[in-house]
Amino acid sequence: MSNKLKLFKMKIPCKNFVTSGGTFTAVAGTGIPYLSKTAANTTSMIAIPIPILQGHESGQGVKLKSVEIPIRLATANADSAPTVTLYRQNMLAVAGASADITASALTTTLTGATVTADANDRLLTCTVDSPALDYDTEDKAGYVANLRINAGTSTALRVYDAIAYFEVPV
Repeated sequence: MSNKLKLFKMKIPCKNFVTSGGTFTAVAGTGIPYLSKTAANTTSMIAIPIPILQGHESGQGVKLKSVEIPIRLATANADSAPTVTLYRQNMLAVAGASADITASALTTTLTGATVTADANDRLLTCTVDSPALDYDTEDKAGYVANLRINAGTSTALRVYDAIAYFEVPV
């Protein structure tokens, strides 16, 4: 196997996000789709499903390198900075109906998180520190990024399409 890695990116439409905590509405008429959350003093969780990159040579492995999540805090500051937790879902055992789906948190670094509301979009970048290439779960796994935002009473929120970056040996 080569030591060279190629970077692939995968867009994850916000229509695939699963939300809880607050009222979210899909907005599509602007040419830039996003989820809009009305102002409310709630903690919102946005689960962003990240399918494993497909279409590369089997057995070479794949590494989720990072996830970018554009957001906008509007009208008022959040009560705390947004957080992102990345989970790796393992469905290997489920194929044989011998176990439940499991999820393990990955070690990550988050940049771009701020509590400040303004008229600008912010880019949260969650970079995976470990594990390295993932050989065992190429066909039976996926990832989920859980974005958590603790909004203030008057904090409105937008969440745009996310982008996942993968490294694959070439």
